[in-house]
Amino acid sequence: MSVEHFNKNLCINRGRGTYILILHLLESGQINVGRLGMIPFKIGYYAYVGSAFGAGGLAARINHHLSISNRPRWHIDYLRQKASIEQIWLTESSQKLEHDWARLLSQMDHARITVEGFGASDCRCASHLFYFRYRPSVSKFGDGITSYRRSSPEQILTGKVASFQINAL
Repeated sequence: MSVEHFNKNLCINRGRGTYILILHLLESGQINVGRLGMIPFKIGYYAYVGSAFGAGGLAARINHHLSISNRPRWHIDYLRQKASIEQIWLTESSQKLEHDWARLLSQMDHARITVEGFGASDCRCASHLFYFRYRPSVSKFGDGITSYRRSSPEQILTGKVASFQINAL
């Protein structure tokens, strides 16, 4: 198993998986989000759900998100130009979990969809971006996974969700 090192404190496997970026936006304003157009964003936290099944897996995708893209490709690249990543929640899995994780995020206390279709142009999800006034908790998200497993035992969402604190690096 190969491991990608971003710095001495952050190592992420090159395996496939699902992740959530916890972003913090310090100023309200309009952001041009490509084909979605000019979108109003308010101060607060945003949780973005994505998956990494291409070359380089999680390590390559997370590395992409940690830098600011000069030529945005995905909706999240536009938001990243204004918002900082504070945490990354992820799991390595061959299962595509991003739609289940988006559903779980939408059910968390105080989660709001503020941009319909954000990050979800290739699926039926309402959005893959969720707004929180205060930073969401990875442990509350984990509680949601546990609850989901009990109600749908045939669906195994993940073994464990790892969390990386970015602003402490």
